[in-house]
Amino acid sequence: MNSEELWKQRTQDDIENNKSAIKEHEIRIRKLEESNIKMELQLNEISKGQVELKNLMYETQKENRKSDELMMNKVTDALTSTFKSTIQTDNNIKLTDRKEFWGILGTIIGIGVMIAQYFFSK
Repeated sequence: MNSEELWKQRTQDDIENNKSAIKEHEIRIRKLEESNIKMELQLNEISKGQVELKNLMYETQKENRKSDELMMNKVTDALTSTFKSTIQTDNNIKLTDRKEFWGILGTIIGIGVMIAQYFFSK
């Protein structure tokens, strides 16, 4: 083999090696691109999950606020009703006591007047 043939052979081998290296690089680049796409899809799924979780938390908080508000309204109504009925009961008892007191006092005064008339008329 002469030098020209040897040079052609080496050049041909170098070209084949370069083609092989280029193919390997292209395969690596494709794998990296596929991996990048998969990671972007996973990131999008994570972001979507976070948004759904935030919405779920917001709805749960909204429902909790509603139930808390209803509970507070019921407690307030119950306390108000209890206070009103207690005050009304106390007022009724005081009023009844007052009527009975005046009734008894009037009866005693009436009896006293009748006794006084009896003694003064004799």
